[in-house]
Amino acid sequence: DIPSNLPTDTPSMSPSQSPSISLFPSESPTAYDETEEGILMKLYAATNGDTSWTTKTNWGNGLNNVCLPRWYGVWCNSSGKVYWVDLSSNSLQGSLPSELGLLQGLQRIYLETNGLTGSIPTELGHAVSMTYIHLYENALTGEIPSELGNLKSLIALRLYDNYLTGTIASELGEATALRDFRLYQNEITGSMPTEMCTKSPSFSYLQADCAGISSEIDCGCCTWCCTYCDKTPSMSPSMLPSSEHTNQPSSFPSDIPSNL
Repeated sequence: DIPSNLPTDTPSMSPSQSPSISLFPSESPTAYDETEEGILMKLYAATNGDTSWTTKTNWGNGLNNVCLPRWYGVWCNSSGKVYWVDLSSNSLQGSLPSELGLLQGLQRIYLETNGLTGSIPTELGHAVSMTYIHLYENALTGEIPSELGNLKSLIALRLYDNYLTGTIASELGEATALRDFRLYQNEITGSMPTEMCTKSPSFSYLQADCAGISSEIDCGCCTWCCTYCDKTPSMSPSMLPSSEHTNQPSSFPSDIPSNL
């Protein structure tokens, strides 16, 4: 069940979408496990925060309020709920816990340029407020979860430079707000689903391994195809994927900054 202390103004979910007790495969959840602090500490433990993280101010110090004093890389809204996590380039080593899907108010998660391994949790498809997911430049394996298609507010899904395999699920086309989907420099094969291509004019970035000797994906609708994506892609400067986002908010706003 969705914890009672999470935001109540998020979109409702059908029973088939609701996280279940299977999110905690090893033991029954405690009250702390289901708090935002407890969930984030699962991430801390799973990615070797004690020994690996470059910066971990206020993490793992017994504080039961992630907002005051603020834990490094975490931002809260005016209601005191976590909506932004940026731990990019912070030497995270390990896998992503399934409990991240319980953060119903989380809108942005930036975990790029770390040492993440394992698969992308299917439970992320339950984080219904999510707008940005950046997991690029890690060592993630497995398939892109089809459950991410449940994220109707998702704008950007950047997964490039990992070791993802399989094909692209047609269900991802159900993420109707998606405008930025980058998955080049992976080992994904097959074709870009028709459900994605039919809305390709809406994409600012739809990028895959679809050209050159490393062509693995048939994608006639992509906005850009990597011509040689063997972890050291050869790209002209004008075609380099942009990094225009600003990961960190400048204050503690109640909503996403309008200039991002």
